[in-house]
Amino acid sequence: MKINKCYKSLIILDIFYAISLTIYFYNQEIFIFVEAFLALIYGVIISVFTINYNTFVMKKYSRDTFKEIQYIEKISISVAGILGFLFVIFLDFILNDTNKIVPTFILISSSIVIIQIFNYNKFWKNLKED
Repeated sequence: MKINKCYKSLIILDIFYAISLTIYFYNQEIFIFVEAFLALIYGVIISVFTINYNTFVMKKYSRDTFKEIQYIEKISISVAGILGFLFVIFLDFILNDTNKIVPTFILISSSIVIIQIFNYNKFWKNLKED
């Protein structure tokens, strides 16, 4: 699977995730199963994407550059994870109500999907993997 198709699949999964958040209001047990199922699929696709992306970067750049890119990516992913957890804690503290937090996550997820679609169309859609 090519990089741009993997990225497109990740966007589609993010769309499904944003939509699945609404299930929380109808049945929380079903929501948990849907979220777990999407997480499994996401794990497979992100692994394929990572392998393809690393192969692309290794072909295009030197070994040292590849190592530097990997180092920066690991740091940014770690920082994003920490900031994400802090954001959730902050929302929980400010809103203090799950029925307010979930609509906020729906709004955030929808915004992220829009940004990802823009990013895909600008950078990934016509990516040449030669």
